[in-house]
Amino acid sequence: MISAHPDASPLEFPLVAVVLVSGRTKPSWPNSAGHKSVHHRAWQAVTPDSIRAADYAVPTHPRNSPMERKPPTQGLSEVGLTALWVLHHRSVYLHDPVAERVLRSIEGRQETLGPAMGRRTATMTHYFAQRAALFDAEIRRFASRHSDPQVVALGEGLETQFWRVDDERLRWISVDLPDVIRLRQTVMPPSERITHVACSVLDTRWMDQARCDRPLLITAQGLFMYLRSREVTALLRACAHRYPGSTFLFDTSPWWFLALSRVGGVRCGQFRIPPMRSSLSPAGLARLRSRLPAGTSVTHVPAQKSRGPFRVFHRYGHRIPLVSGCVPATVRIRFPG
Repeated sequence: MISAHPDASPLEFPLVAVVLVSGRTKPSWPNSAGHKSVHHRAWQAVTPDSIRAADYAVPTHPRNSPMERKPPTQGLSEVGLTALWVLHHRSVYLHDPVAERVLRSIEGRQETLGPAMGRRTATMTHYFAQRAALFDAEIRRFASRHSDPQVVALGEGLETQFWRVDDERLRWISVDLPDVIRLRQTVMPPSERITHVACSVLDTRWMDQARCDRPLLITAQGLFMYLRSREVTALLRACAHRYPGSTFLFDTSPWWFLALSRVGGVRCGQFRIPPMRSSLSPAGLARLRSRLPAGTSVTHVPAQKSRGPFRVFHRYGHRIPLVSGCVPATVRIRFPG
């Protein structure tokens, strides 16, 4: 089986992790005075004074308008609520001006998200922030090698990655279910270089938006664990056929976390992670490679920086024989062509 989604990921590790790894379990949130805002234009850090409010403006609606009276999260599917749950936890540790404004925009139209989305803990926030930072780094590395890069973000949810990595050259295609795309268009800042496609990632209509004659990176952050193994394989094969020479980046969940999700054992506040359908560990990459076209490169991407109580396992667990099958994995695929 292969593991598959970016909006929900492994949060805890087996008991052996508690025995072998020591670390702070109480989150330490940087205060606003000590935080530096970062907007990656040409990948240079900028100070808060140099960031204009207009850069991160969130669409507003007139008082008493239907959008103001109706909470934007009303009618969200399980996947949409999972996207909101991840944003709620990730934004605390990974300083992200757009994410902070999006959350304020959502919370401003309804009661606080805290009781529904659960208490923010070090394990969850550090994991989600580390995963987002890893994807950020891979996208910047890809874009730095090409003059006209394009990124397709499958199942993007409420991720605000575009504004963290944008160097004013990226062409971005965001693919998700209609209810999630509607929420994105409501609360996210607009950009002429973002194309929204409201469909399932298994619907090949989104492929009509990505050009085959430009360098392409396809990401699936927190997505594949919610797809069946055969669906993931079919999607990867379709991408290899349609976009030869492209790169695919995705993250996965281990088998034990999939099992917990299926019995309803992963809860946070009033939120329960939807049941996952497939899993993949770093040790299972050879099996995935055998299902893809000859010449496909499949590699594990270890976390470069990881914090929190399980930071050692996030970064080095894939190297330990007895543990490698129990840790999450981030996988980079390069298709031949």
